[in-house]
Amino acid sequence: MPIYDIYEHVEKQKREGGPKIELSTHISEATLRGRHRQEEEKGHLFATIAARLFFFILLVTDLFWGAYTIALFFSSLALNLLSGFKIYKLKTFFARRYLNLKRAAICAIALLVSLFSPALGTMIACSYFLMYDKKGIKEVVPSVLQEQFEEFMNPQSK
Repeated sequence: MPIYDIYEHVEKQKREGGPKIELSTHISEATLRGRHRQEEEKGHLFATIAARLFFFILLVTDLFWGAYTIALFFSSLALNLLSGFKIYKLKTFFARRYLNLKRAAICAIALLVSLFSPALGTMIACSYFLMYDKKGIKEVVPSVLQEQFEEFMNPQSK
């Protein structure tokens, strides 16, 4: 990264003997950040709003997934209570719904936090899946991000 002298324009004016330039916030801001700052702010603002919007859409989707999982969880609980937890398929179905219920809850928490701080919400979700539910990475995390998780969990020496 190149290093720039932020007062170079002042030194140049002094050497050339031009009019005296006083450092004001207007000049230093224009010099340091350039005249394209407004365009960058618009791009940053759009990215921020888009990220929050997508996290909100994911949160709504996750809430529907959680409601569906709760319905399946209680229906399988009722069937298991009727059978006395003796049918293996019903027991595994119930255990799977319980796991999905936990996943939906942690995803909802992470997405809710992500509405305010995307990095913190992502960190919450990643820490849960890396510490407690490594199989959930393949089932819940999008395939684009799965490669990053695999590199993190299985670092290869070069």
